Amino acid sequence: MEIEGFLFPSELYYHPDHTWAKVEDNNVRVGITPYAVHLAGEIRAITPRPVGKKVMHGGPIATLESNKWVGPLRNPISGLIVESNSALAGDSSPLVNDPYGEGWICVLEPLSLQEDLKMLFHGEEALSEWITMEIRGKDG
Repeated sequence: MEIEGFLFPSELYYHPDHTWAKVEDNNVRVGITPYAVHLAGEIRAITPRPVGKKVMHGGPIATLESNKWVGPLRNPISGLIVESNSALAGDSSPLVNDPYGEGWICVLEPLSLQEDLKMLFHGEEALSEWITMEIRGKDG
């Protein structure tokens, strides 16, 4: 679904810091929203945490460097990193051009999936209310 000009697929789960989680069989694919890309400005680099690293809900999943900001991207799901998107090494364009497809950041083997999902935004009504307030609060 599109909200305020940004795409937010309603089947995904969203962390308040604009990362998303997509449940795929026994794993969870993680990335950032187009709105987060917009807020960051020109993205210079993204450095995911290494494969094999245990990460917790709300903890850093990657470091993003842009012309506006350098800092951690917050993890929506606790788990063990089992795959990292090597296509992002030295080229952040997939993150900008296709954040829900080729621009994913990592894949996790979840530790407490059901508990973590309860803390995320999901579904059209929840997403619409949250994103509209976020965008109007930051841009307006």
